[in-house]
Amino acid sequence: MNIICPICTESVLPNEDLCANSCGHIFHYPCIRQWIERSKTCPQCRKLCSEKHLNRIYFTVSSAQSTEQDVVNLERKLEILNQNYQEKLKHFDELQEEAKKLRNEKKKSAKTIIAMEEKLNSKDFALKSSTNQLRKIKDELLEYQDAKKELDALKNQLEQVQAIEIMLTSNQTDVQELLGKHPSSETLAYMISNLKRDLVKSEASRKELRTILTKTKNSFKEETQLREQLQDQLGIMESEKFELQRQLRKRQRDEDGDEEDKNAEKRKSTDTSATISSPESPGQPDTDSPYLRIQSSAIGLTPLLKKPSLDKPNLINLHPDFKKVSLLIS
Repeated sequence: MNIICPICTESVLPNEDLCANSCGHIFHYPCIRQWIERSKTCPQCRKLCSEKHLNRIYFTVSSAQSTEQDVVNLERKLEILNQNYQEKLKHFDELQEEAKKLRNEKKKSAKTIIAMEEKLNSKDFALKSSTNQLRKIKDELLEYQDAKKELDALKNQLEQVQAIEIMLTSNQTDVQELLGKHPSSETLAYMISNLKRDLVKSEASRKELRTILTKTKNSFKEETQLREQLQDQLGIMESEKFELQRQLRKRQRDEDGDEEDKNAEKRKSTDTSATISSPESPGQPDTDSPYLRIQSSAIGLTPLLKKPSLDKPNLINLHPDFKKVSLLIS
């Protein structure tokens, strides 16, 4: 008799660990333990089945019968194992084919992945370039908005300036009409600030002109003092010039007198009447005195006592330094 476990569908041998449920069905103990973990009913009759309802079974079999049964069971197990081996071998071949297919698919998928990565990189580059362009466009848009705001502000300032120019150039009635048509506190404030700024500038320029005027007055005084000093020096130099000319004429007259004395001595040796011409007449004054020469001359003391004129001095006989100073004065 061949008893089969209904769970694993294998033969039940007497030397194996067997047990029976309260309903009477026999199972392998490991098989029923695994079954109880999943379900609490008998796999044959669906009655209640648990650890409490299981009873161990132990067979007492003779050796001859056991050997025959063991051979039969072993042959059957061998057939089952051969069948399982063939099935597993087929399954292994199928798995190998599937593995080959999977390798081929892997290669294809790797190629497709590389192509997709290349496409992704190109798309990333295009995306980066487009983002950069978008940033540039945003920056240009912001610059355009800023420029537009500045343009609007400049237009408002231009209108204010034009209104202020009209106010400055027109009379009171025109200004009142303009303010009545276009009343703007900003225009008035701008006009007042401009007038205040012009007033401050005029005050500063006025102070500068005052300082320049005082400086020019001081420099004019210094120049007039220097001119007076130079004129005094010029008068002194002219007097020295006349004195030098007088001494020159005196020396020339002395030389002429010496020549006359020599001629007189020559005449004494030839003429015995030289006593008449030897002494000078008492009525004639001594010519060696400088004062008598000046009085007798046509020049006299008038150039020395005369106040120097304010006209340009004669630069012919002056020292080169005084020539430069006189040119500066003129």
